Amino acid sequence: MRVAMCLLADFANTAEGGKLNVMGVFDRILAKEFPTRHQSMYLVVRTLHEYSDSETTHDFVFKIESPDGASVVNIEAKGEIGTMEPGQYGNMNQIIHLQGVEFERSGTYMVRVSIDGEPAAEVPLILARGNISG
Repeated sequence: MRVAMCLLADFANTAEGGKLNVMGVFDRILAKEFPTRHQSMYLVVRTLHEYSDSETTHDFVFKIESPDGASVVNIEAKGEIGTMEPGQYGNMNQIIHLQGVEFERSGTYMVRVSIDGEPAAEVPLILARGNISG
């Protein structure tokens, strides 16, 4: 199993047939002042797996850490992979709706994903002072 996609977005869901819909991908949040609260965002992680991953369960940890390494968000989940035929590949979408996340100060935060206790992906999230445009 490996992470194929890890991002933050304004909205995400899975449509009929397993199609992943993602809108408003971002890696920067502007705020007039700090601390600031971001009302709604989606953490989207898509993993790819192959036959050897069939019928396994994996432990996921999704984190957002402040510039000094403090935990802002820490979510644990399990992901189950069903039966697959030899030679086939599959995917699994993890969509986590985060509401009211508070950021104490500006700087580079890190979004980190681990699978079964091992680091699997990380992306930066920059919080900066600036004008918010509609």
